[in-house]
Amino acid sequence: MFEHSRQVGRALFDGARSAVFLRPRDGAFDVTLPAGVSLCVLHMLASAALEYVLAGRGASFNPQGLIAHTTYFGALALLLSLLPFGLAGAAPARIFVAVVALSTVLMGTAAAAVLALRPLLGKVEVRLTQDAAMALSLALLPVLLALAVFVLLQALTLARLGYGLASHGRVLAAIGIVLAQLLAIVTFPYAPLVVGRDTPPIEFSLLQAVVDLVRPPPPEVEDETPRPRIDAEAVMTRQPDMMRAALATLQPPRPERAEYYFLGFAPYASQDVFKREITAVKALFDERFGTAGRSLALVNHRDSLDTLPLASMTNLNIALQKLGQIMRPDRDVLVLFVTSHGNAGNIAVEFPGFPLNRMTPERLANALDKAGIVNRVLVLSACHSGSFIERLKTDTSLILAAAHADKTSFGCSNENEWTYFGDAYFNRALRTETSLIDAFATARDLIVSWEKRDELEPSEPQIFVGAGIKAKLDAVTQDAHGR
Repeated sequence: MFEHSRQVGRALFDGARSAVFLRPRDGAFDVTLPAGVSLCVLHMLASAALEYVLAGRGASFNPQGLIAHTTYFGALALLLSLLPFGLAGAAPARIFVAVVALSTVLMGTAAAAVLALRPLLGKVEVRLTQDAAMALSLALLPVLLALAVFVLLQALTLARLGYGLASHGRVLAAIGIVLAQLLAIVTFPYAPLVVGRDTPPIEFSLLQAVVDLVRPPPPEVEDETPRPRIDAEAVMTRQPDMMRAALATLQPPRPERAEYYFLGFAPYASQDVFKREITAVKALFDERFGTAGRSLALVNHRDSLDTLPLASMTNLNIALQKLGQIMRPDRDVLVLFVTSHGNAGNIAVEFPGFPLNRMTPERLANALDKAGIVNRVLVLSACHSGSFIERLKTDTSLILAAAHADKTSFGCSNENEWTYFGDAYFNRALRTETSLIDAFATARDLIVSWEKRDELEPSEPQIFVGAGIKAKLDAVTQDAHGR
């Protein structure tokens, strides 16, 4: 047992020497079969450690990773036995142990480095805005550079290892060991041992590429329902008429009661969840809060181009101006619900093919002030939406934000019916609660429980209650539910 542990430790020590480009010592990487198996197990543990620190939230064990790593060891051993390393005076078994030991050291070191730098890396956030592609590229640039450096370092250390293990033909041995490692990695599909909630699948394999090359392509199936190209100019030309038609449906307030007016704004066209959410919340307010005939929806989505006006800042300004003319500033309350992606200081207003301005705290505040809308309930469901609160504060405002100014919110996926905040606040709390303020506390508790369940970083939903808004909301609630 002592000799077994000594061999494993010595191999790892020689792997560490190789990682800093030192020449292998005489007898380095000469181990027994059980010690070689132990090194393979340590290699998998180091790989799992690196994958764990990279996976982030919701990391979990992936059984397929065991098959993938075992297959890798088999492919590496086979390739090393087929390549003519014996002619260079290097035993394939010794090279196999050397590659496994070196890779184990490199991955273990990388895992420790990522863990140590995590507080710094956590500040690098990818935010979806109108410049999403550029933001993504810039945010991932340090990660991609680090990955490139890691791959280059491994290639160089492997080449130095092959050069040092051979007694002659050293350049060919250096090239051969790098080639064998590369082929062993890409020959079969890769599956990590640890996956996170957002871990993308890696499906490429050389074997699959060969199969796809020799296999006849499947017969083409004509798409019976092709998506037509959007005529952006025609859509923009129709907007004034669509806005006039939508605004013409707004009814004046009833003289005997205070009224809610609802305006939904779903400005991110590339994901269906925002359109679904606005549609559902508008129906909820029409049914439970008496806004039927006093509600509007502005939506960016190709399926609603002929039925709903665009969610642009221009149309939002027009809608607010009309609402400001209809609403009584001393009694009626506007509920403005915005659901989209966002980052600090702006909410994404995006429809590919349309040049649209983003929503900023200044633009929204100026639009509300210019429209003369005094009593406001502003519900902002987006990442970093808490950054809007300070600029929008008034004595007669209730402001709800799905996340703190420096936090992300969750649920913005195409397959979802609701975002986390929309589900908790509108779909759950306001189905039974009539107080817009009290419902927030219920929703916040739900979100906290969901984020703990899914191992997500807390979004920390925010609320601001102006000194004079509660009396206005109570008056509307009393008129709608108490009489």
